[in-house]
Amino acid sequence: MKRTSIIAFLLALAACNPAALWPDGPERGEGESVSVALHLGVAPLDPGTPDTKVDREPDLDGGADWQEIRNVALMQFEWVDDNPDHVLQALLVGQKQYFDHWSETGLEIGENFALVKSDRKNTVLAFANIAKDDISFPVGTTLGSFLEGMNASTIDGLDDLWYTAGDDRYLRMSGSVVLDGVDFGSEVGSASSPLQLKRNCAKVVVQVKNEAPAAENLILRNVQLCNVSRKHYYATQVAGFADFETYSPRTPLRMDLPVEEIPADGTLTYYIPANLRGKNSSGSQYDKNRHAPLGATCFRIYATYGADDTPVCYTYYLGADLVSDFNVEPNRKYTYELTLTRKGDPSYDSRIEDLAEQRFAIDANCYLLHPPKLDWQTRYYAFPVRRAAVFWNAPHTNMGVYDAARQDTAPFTLEETTAWTAEIVWSELYKEGVKVEDFLLTSGGVGFDPDNTDPPAGHQPWIRVKLEAGVKGNALVAVKYNGSILWSWHLWVTDYDPEVEMTPVERTYIYAVPGGSLHRYNGDLWTTGAYKDAFIMDRNLGATAAIGEYESHGFYYAPGRKDPFRYGNYGSVKATKNVIWGVRNPNTFAYNAGSAWTAYGPLFSQAESWYDPRFKMHGGDRCEADKSIYDPCPPGWRMPLRYTYRDLATGSGDARHREWTLEHPGENYYPEGYENEAFTGTIYFPAAGEIWPHNGGDNRHWGYPARGIQLLQAEQSHNYLIVTEDADLVQFNVDAGYENPTGMGMSVRCVRLR
Repeated sequence: MKRTSIIAFLLALAACNPAALWPDGPERGEGESVSVALHLGVAPLDPGTPDTKVDREPDLDGGADWQEIRNVALMQFEWVDDNPDHVLQALLVGQKQYFDHWSETGLEIGENFALVKSDRKNTVLAFANIAKDDISFPVGTTLGSFLEGMNASTIDGLDDLWYTAGDDRYLRMSGSVVLDGVDFGSEVGSASSPLQLKRNCAKVVVQVKNEAPAAENLILRNVQLCNVSRKHYYATQVAGFADFETYSPRTPLRMDLPVEEIPADGTLTYYIPANLRGKNSSGSQYDKNRHAPLGATCFRIYATYGADDTPVCYTYYLGADLVSDFNVEPNRKYTYELTLTRKGDPSYDSRIEDLAEQRFAIDANCYLLHPPKLDWQTRYYAFPVRRAAVFWNAPHTNMGVYDAARQDTAPFTLEETTAWTAEIVWSELYKEGVKVEDFLLTSGGVGFDPDNTDPPAGHQPWIRVKLEAGVKGNALVAVKYNGSILWSWHLWVTDYDPEVEMTPVERTYIYAVPGGSLHRYNGDLWTTGAYKDAFIMDRNLGATAAIGEYESHGFYYAPGRKDPFRYGNYGSVKATKNVIWGVRNPNTFAYNAGSAWTAYGPLFSQAESWYDPRFKMHGGDRCEADKSIYDPCPPGWRMPLRYTYRDLATGSGDARHREWTLEHPGENYYPEGYENEAFTGTIYFPAAGEIWPHNGGDNRHWGYPARGIQLLQAEQSHNYLIVTEDADLVQFNVDAGYENPTGMGMSVRCVRLR
C-alpha cells in the first residue's frame, strides 16, 4: 500500500540510534556533541478556507499515523545573542544529521540523537522525508542565508513533492523549536508535547458543478491548475519563512499542470507547494482577478456555450477565500465548490474570459494574435479597416485626416457605402509544418467606421480571421478598392504575450511573461520620463522565437514604411517612389543607390518621428497619441525612442555590457556588465542583418555569418543600433542622427511606454 496519507495523530516518536546517523555526529571546529531526546509528532492539516471541515477525514490510503515519517534530519543554528530580532543571524554549528529510516513501531527506543553543546539559545530545524543530500551547506551559514537562498528544491511536476522509498511515498515535512541551551538530557519536544512536524505543501480539493440552464448549452470540458509554485520548501515552520517566500519576475518558478478532463463526480484533489502572494483590496468574488498578483496559483475551467460552442474560460485564484486572499499556505487544506449557474457576464465578472470573437478597438498596422490553447478551441479575431479612410479621405470627410486621395492620379472618397475587398498579400502561417490556408474569413465589406451609429444596409467594416490551436507565424492582409490596395495589416500569430501588466523592479531587467519575457535596459533613459515604467519586447517584431537562427530574426522595415519585409522574399525596385506607392505596394522594396527612397511632402516629414507629419497631433484623430501612422508596432506599442540602446555601448573587460556569441550568432547584452551577469541575466540580440543597396546598385541582404553590420534597430529621429563583428572585435554604436530615409531595411523591437 502506498503511504500517501496526510491526516495524522499526535504522537511522541522515538529518538534514533546514533549508529545509523550520517554523519556520525555533528561536526564543529570546537565544542562537543551531546545526546538529546527527540520527540516528534505529525500535526493535522489546518483549515485553509473558512468552509473547510476541521475533522480529520481519511485520505488516499484510508488513514494516517506515525508511518508518515520515513526519515529524519536535524540542523542546529546557534543564536549570536538573546535578542529574537537577531534570530536570522544564528549560525549553523553542526552539519546536518540524517537518520535514513524511522522507528517501525512509533515507540521510543532511546535518547541518543546528538546536537552541539551550547549555552546559548539555539533554533533546531527538524525535517522528515528528504533525501540525504537534499540540504548541504557549510558550518557557519546563517539561518537567514539558509531561508533566503537554500531552503527549497525546484520541482518539475507534482510527483516531485513526494519522497519515494520502494512503493511507498511520503510528503516532505518540517518543524522547529528554540532551545534555551543544549546539554546532555536536552529534549527536542517532549513525550507529552512533541515537536509537531507539518507538511510543506497544501492540499487543495476542488469540486466542479454545472447547474447552468440547458438553454445556454454551457458544457464544462476541461480543467487546469495554473501558476503552481515550483519551489518545494524544506523548512516552512520556522520564524522568518514567510519573509523569504518571494516572487521573482525574472525567474517566477511557476508551472501549469497538464489540462485534464473533469472526473464523473466533479472532484479534483491536488497537493501543491506553498505559494504566498498576499491579498488585494477586492471586495467581491467578481473583482478578485482584476488585480491578481503575478504568480498566484489559479484553477481554470475550460468550457463552451451557445449553439456554436463558443469557448469560455473561468479562472479562480486560490487562497483563504475567493474574494481577496491569494495565499496558499503549507499544511493547510483548501476546499472549493465551484458551481456555475449560468454562463456569466465577462463585462463585470473578472473571472470570465469569453473567447468569442475579439474585436480590436485601437487602430494599428500590426496585430498580435494568440492561437487557442486547446485542440478543440478556435479563436476569432476582427480588426477595423478604418485606417484606410483616415489615410485617404480629406479632413472632415468620413474620418479623413491625411487627404492622400487628393494626391492620387484619380482622386476618390471612401464612404460608408463604399464596398471593398480583402485578400492575403502573403502568408507564413503554419500548423505542425503544414501551411494554413483558410485563416482569412472576410472576402469583402462595406464601409469603414466600426463606431457608426446609423450604419447603411450591408455595413461591415471589419476583417475577420480564425486561428486553431498550434498555428504560428505571420501574414499580411490588405483591403482593396477598385483593384488597388488601400491599406495592409501585419498579423503576428504567436504564443508570446507581452501584454501582461508589469511594474518595474529596481535592478531587474528581465520579466517573465507567457511565451517569453519583457525587458528593460540599464541607463538614465530608463529611470525618468516616458521610460520610467517602460518595457521593451524580448524579440524582434515578427520573430517566432526570442533565441535561435532565422526564427529569431523577425522582419525588416524601411524608414517611414509600416509593412514588414521577409528575408529574401520580396520584390524590389530601384527608383524614388512616393508614400502612396509604398502603401499600395507593401511587398515591394524601393531603393535608390543609397539615396532616399522617397521625397518629403505632405505625407512624409523629415522633422517628425518615423516621418509622420501629424505625429504631434495624434490622440483625437483615431490614431494613437505619440505614434506615427506608419509605425509597424501593435496597439499600445511603438518604435523605441532615441538613445534606447545607449547602455549597450558601455563598459569593457569584466564590466563589458556586450559580447559576441556564436551559439546563435548575435550579441549578448549584460545590463550591469558581464561581472554581474549571474544576477541580472542576459539579453540577446540576433545577428539579423539588414537590407542594403549594395555598391550603389543591387539590393543585398546582410546577415550572419557575413561581417559588417549585423543588426539594426530603428529608433525615433532615425537613430539605430548597429552591431558589428569585425575580426573578432565587437562594436556597438548608436548613430547620432542619420536623417536620410535611405532604402534600407532594419529589424525592430517594440516598446510600451506609460
